[in-house]
Amino acid sequence: MSTRDRDMAANGLSEGLTALANTAAPASTVDVNEARRVGRSRLLRRRFAVLGTVTAVAVGAATLASALPGGGSTVVVAPATTPSGHPSLTPSPTSTGARRLPALPSGVPSSSQTTASFEGRDPLTAELAFGWLPDPASPVAYSLQFDGMTVRAGGRTFDNAPLFRAKLYPAGVTPELGTFPQGAKMLRVDAPPIRGREAYWVSSDDPAYREATNTLRWRTPDGRWAELDSQNLKGDDRQSVPLRVAGGVVVLPQQIPLPFKVNRLPEGARASGAELESGKDPADWMASASFSTADSYFSLTVQPVAAPTNQQDCTTANGLRACVSLGKPAVLDSVGGVQAWLKQLTLLGTDQSAWTTEVLG
Repeated sequence: MSTRDRDMAANGLSEGLTALANTAAPASTVDVNEARRVGRSRLLRRRFAVLGTVTAVAVGAATLASALPGGGSTVVVAPATTPSGHPSLTPSPTSTGARRLPALPSGVPSSSQTTASFEGRDPLTAELAFGWLPDPASPVAYSLQFDGMTVRAGGRTFDNAPLFRAKLYPAGVTPELGTFPQGAKMLRVDAPPIRGREAYWVSSDDPAYREATNTLRWRTPDGRWAELDSQNLKGDDRQSVPLRVAGGVVVLPQQIPLPFKVNRLPEGARASGAELESGKDPADWMASASFSTADSYFSLTVQPVAAPTNQQDCTTANGLRACVSLGKPAVLDSVGGVQAWLKQLTLLGTDQSAWTTEVLG
C-alpha cells in the first residue's frame, strides 16, 4: 500500500472514530447523525455505495427494471459451493493474489448497526466467510468499526478492481429502507432468491445514487439478513457477479488472531474497532486496533518493520513496528504517555501461528 493510500485510509478511519468517541462522551455536543451523513456523502462522491438509513420509507416491490444495478434484465445465477475452512489471510483457491483494502466507515445509524458493542479480549471476530469470488479477489481483510463487522475482498477502493464488502445483521434486526443524503429515496427491487431465500437489491429514485449503489441483501439460513456491497463492476456483471458471490457466503463466526497484545489501557478506555489486511506478498499486511475514551480516541497500527510509514510515535520488536495515533495529545498521559504505553505492548512477530485472540488485558 502506498503512503497516499494509507493516508486516505487513515483519514477515513479517523472520521469514523471521531464520531464514535463523541457518542461515548457524557456531555457530547457533536451531532452524530450529521457526522455520519457527511461521511456517507464523501464516500458516495467516491462512487462507493454506503447504506445508511435516516427516514423509514414504504416502497412497493414492483419497480422498473431501470432501477436494477446495471439497468438491465434480471439475472439467474447457478448455486455456488460453500467453503469448508475458516477465515484466514490465505488467498482462496480461485484467487491468484490479494490486494490491500483501506478501511472505510459506513456511517450506518444505530437502528441498523451490525454489532452493538466491542466486548471481550478479542476485538476482531468475523461473522461471515466468502465462498466463490471472481479472480483475483480474495478474502483478505476483516474490519470491525463503529458500524459493525465487515469482511472485504478484492481490489483497493481507489483502483478499478472488483471490491466486495459483506456484513451480517444481528438476529431480529431488519435493515431499513430510508433515504440517502440530500433526500434521495432508497428503493427495494426484488432479486432472484439466494439459495432459495428472499433477496433484494437496494436502489434509488435518484439516477446518480442508483448508478453509485450496488447493494444486495438476502436472508441467511438462520433467518438473519446479510448485505453485500460491490464496486467496480460493469454491465451485466453488476447483477450476475454479486448474486454468485452472495450464493457462496456462509455464516461462520471465527475469532481472528492478531499480532499483538495490549496489556494496559487508560481508565475508561474501550476497544472500538480492529482491522486485519493483507496483500499479495505474505509480508505485506497490516493490523490495527482503535480505542475510545470519554472525550477522545487513539489507534494502534502494527506491521512488519520493513513496511514504510510516516508515523512518528512508534516502537519495534520481533520484526514488527507498532505506531500510535492520538485524537488528543494527552489521551495516554494517565498511563505514562505515548512511549510508556508503547513499551507495554507485546509484539508477537511475523509468524501467524504465534498470533493471539487474547488481545486485550
